[in-house]
Amino acid sequence: MTETGAGNIDAAILRLQDVITDGSDKGLMQLASLRLARLYLGQGKVAEARQALAGVSDAAFEGESLAIEGQIALKEGNHEAARIALEAARERGAADSEMIGYLLQQLESPKS
Repeated sequence: MTETGAGNIDAAILRLQDVITDGSDKGLMQLASLRLARLYLGQGKVAEARQALAGVSDAAFEGESLAIEGQIALKEGNHEAARIALEAARERGAADSEMIGYLLQQLESPKS
């Protein structure tokens, strides 16, 4: 049985950084950058997530990149930028359409 926790996340971050700096496979580097951005975002490290996301430039990953951008904007409190990025992510076929739909619904619902 494997343990979960900060140690495993830190190890994953180090491994993803190794893949990115290796530079031998551009597609793999960009996938690692997306995953790294998600890990940082999950830790609340918005600046680091944004920096990791900057390494993604391939159009094939645009939907996923926009989904993360939307989540970053949401964490920063920029609801309009979050809505724009999330809608664009959905249009470009980002993988987690349920999560994107949920976040967009939350942005659309009036505050009580």
